[in-house]
Amino acid sequence: MTTNPGLQDLRTGRPMAPAMPEPRHGSTPPTPPITLVSSSMYYGTFYHSLLTAEQCNVSPMALDLSARRESKGPMSVRVESTLGRGGHPECLPEVAARLLFSSVKWAKSIPCFRLLPFRDQLILLEEGWRDLFLLGVCQWGVPLDTESILKAASPKLESLSKEELRDLEAQIRHVQDVVLRVRAMSIDFTEYACIKAIALFKPDTQGLREPYTAEYFKIKPKLC
Repeated sequence: MTTNPGLQDLRTGRPMAPAMPEPRHGSTPPTPPITLVSSSMYYGTFYHSLLTAEQCNVSPMALDLSARRESKGPMSVRVESTLGRGGHPECLPEVAARLLFSSVKWAKSIPCFRLLPFRDQLILLEEGWRDLFLLGVCQWGVPLDTESILKAASPKLESLSKEELRDLEAQIRHVQDVVLRVRAMSIDFTEYACIKAIALFKPDTQGLREPYTAEYFKIKPKLC
């Protein structure tokens, strides 16, 4: 029941405050208006976060931690690598470990990745670490000559048969071919950031609690 704003309280003589209209039976209360944010704002924020994470990425070949800065900016760092052009087999496992570590650190530098449930973060990394590792090899110019790789893995090769060894060499050549083709594309700093984001956010990965969130962020790098 509603009260007229012109009526007065018979006991006090004061005007009675108007009552709010009661919702009809079965109706829902009015919802506040929704403020729409343009999709370009979302895209711009995500794109900026990718570039920020990429700028914090450091070459895994910086084993001696000696670097020369020829000019300002994160992309102007020239790293003196202990691998050299030919590559030292004993350093390859260290480079591979650092490359995996930098890939995980890069993913955790993206704010929207940290917003995902922790289990989803682990699942996406378990699913995408191979692609991220290969993209890191292409991006940082890690040497992948067959002889150095086999020498680095020589303690574990003794138990392999000749057929298994041939299969391993074929897989190494396949990876080398992929790396050469990617490097021939002359992919720049920004493009690597977008490609790695596509490799990381895979909504079709089984076990995700929030696959729609991964799908949302997977669409964005395609617009870069």
